[in-house]
Amino acid sequence: MQSNINIHLASIQDLFSEYGIRNISMDDIARSLHISKKTIYKQYSCKDELVNDIYMSDYYRFKAILHSLERENSDAISKTIQLYNILFIKILSIKTCVHFDLEKYYPDLLNEITDLHRESIKKTLIEILFAGKADNYFNKNINPYSAAHLFKLLIESYVLDQISKSEEGYILSCDDVFDYHFRSICNPIGLRKWEVLKTWDSVSEQP
Repeated sequence: MQSNINIHLASIQDLFSEYGIRNISMDDIARSLHISKKTIYKQYSCKDELVNDIYMSDYYRFKAILHSLERENSDAISKTIQLYNILFIKILSIKTCVHFDLEKYYPDLLNEITDLHRESIKKTLIEILFAGKADNYFNKNINPYSAAHLFKLLIESYVLDQISKSEEGYILSCDDVFDYHFRSICNPIGLRKWEVLKTWDSVSEQP
C-alpha cells in the first residue's frame, strides 16, 4: 500500500495546486485516493512529511527532464531553446496559492527545492555550453560557468516579466533574449545556426 501512495503523489500535488496546500486535509487526500486515512499514516506520520515528499518528487521529475535533454542527440543551440521552453512551462505550472503556502508554512522546503532547481538548471546550461564549444558553435574563449550563470539570470528575469505582464515600456521578445545570448557566445557558425532556427521555428511562440 505504501507504493500505492507513492504513485499518487502527483495526483495529491494536483489537489494542492487547485485548492492550496493548507486547504487540503489528510481526510481530503484519503477520499481522493479512495483509501483510509490510516493507510496514509502508515507511511507518513504527519502532513508535513507528505508535503515534503510531494515537492521533492516533483523536483526529481524536473531533474529527469533536464537529464534527458542533456542526453539528446541535438545541437547546443537547439538544446538551449528547449531548456528555455522547459523552464517557462515549469514556472507557469507553479500556482500562486501553492507558492504562498510554501512560503508561509514551509519556507525551508521552498528554499531547498528552489536552490535545487536553480542548481540543476545551471548544471544543464554548463553541459550545453561545453558541448557547444566542442561542436564549434560557441567561441572557444567563453567561460561556460560564467555564461551559464548570466543566461540563467536573464531567462528567469524574462520569464517572470512575461508572467507578470509588466507594462514598463518596451518589453523584450524571446528572440531578443536569445539574440543577446547567442551573439555574446557564438562564433559565425553558431550564429548562422541560430538564424536558421529562428527563421524555421521562432521561439517567440511561447509553449
